[in-house]
Amino acid sequence: MSARMSASTSGRLSVAPRLVSALAAAALVTLPVVTAPEAHAATLGQVCFFLDVDRGPGGVGHAAWSIKDTSRSDHYIWGSFEGPALRHPFAMGARIAGGTWRDLTAGKSILSPAKYDFYRCQNTATGDIAEAQQKYRAVARSNYDIRVNNCLTGAGEIFRAYSPAMTARQLPGGIGGRANGAGLSPTYYIKTYLTSHGRGWGPVKHY
Repeated sequence: MSARMSASTSGRLSVAPRLVSALAAAALVTLPVVTAPEAHAATLGQVCFFLDVDRGPGGVGHAAWSIKDTSRSDHYIWGSFEGPALRHPFAMGARIAGGTWRDLTAGKSILSPAKYDFYRCQNTATGDIAEAQQKYRAVARSNYDIRVNNCLTGAGEIFRAYSPAMTARQLPGGIGGRANGAGLSPTYYIKTYLTSHGRGWGPVKHY
């Protein structure tokens, strides 16, 4: 009788460690998040296009941009050129923000996943945030032109200021060889043209 009770008690107690392990494993399960494009050393730079394919007629799309701060491991500057408004018919409609990758992908961010569909990035050996911000201010003061000075070409100008490695090989010209894909739609340029004519770009990823 005593032996049977001892065996039964031992069997019940042995369940406890397995139950604790199962609960601990379940606690490690987290909801999926939009992770940073690629982990790399703080001294390396990175540029990214963001694409909203629903903006504009016929899926021409809308481009936004981000650049990585090489002095910090998780800090980015990002923005977009939204184009003119009724009150300012020639304005670039420039927007800019900064913070961590989590801030960039937050619901209230100007680059929220609710507003953009895809992103595509390229790492650079260096990156100059100050030069890029200076170029942003210059483009923001310029007049919007849907053919040669728009959301796509403005992003390209910032990338070129940010890193000398971003040449015409990485940012191929558009119609007539115009810089930064001028004359091409953001959707076509980012998803297709950079694959066939550009160098160094990672895959197009769902945002």
